Amino acid sequence: MSTSTIHVEPDQRGSWLVRRDAERVSEHHTATDAERAARVAARRFSCSSVVLHDRYRRTREIAVSDRL
Repeated sequence: MSTSTIHVEPDQRGSWLVRRDAERVSEHHTATDAERAARVAARRFSCSSVVLHDRYRRTREIAVSDRL
């Protein structure tokens, strides 16, 4: 498995970004949509973890499963 991590984070405009290392993977209107896309991206890139950064700079790890 890759050591890369997928990150979900808010931007200053109110959108949610999905990133792999420094590369932007996608942008979404809601955190839920971004989280779903991050799980798909993690499987596609064989990443072992997804980290969600909320608007208050708190983080939590999201399980990467085989289900969507």
